[in-house]
Amino acid sequence: MTLITDKEQAVPVQIVRTGQRSVVFGLGNGQLELRFLPANADVQNGDMLVTSGLDGIFLPGFPVAKVVHIERDTSYSFARIFCMPLAGVENFSEVMVLDPRPAVALPEELASEAAGREAKPPGEPGRPERSAQRRD
Repeated sequence: MTLITDKEQAVPVQIVRTGQRSVVFGLGNGQLELRFLPANADVQNGDMLVTSGLDGIFLPGFPVAKVVHIERDTSYSFARIFCMPLAGVENFSEVMVLDPRPAVALPEELASEAAGREAKPPGEPGRPERSAQRRD
């Protein structure tokens, strides 16, 4: 597992205010850098970055970072845009990773039993009638 702030990490993001897409890179020091935006790009301190979903790994719209400092130098094509992650990734020594589980199919006999219940009228001999009320 790699933290978003690691030097080897890059995440495609979108600026919420403008819809502009770019890539945020870890700097290895707890900060991120938003790269490949022109020096005259419409980016402001405080802009929120969310995942764009273009990488196929993260769904779009997950909060990632906030722009905290912008260096615009007209002698360079791109601005240097520094961001802080919204999660305190540098403050925790442990994380929990949840692996999405695929929907579990019913075993064949349970599925056929469920289908039989739907096809037969209520109160059939040999089967107790079930109430439609939910018990919590």
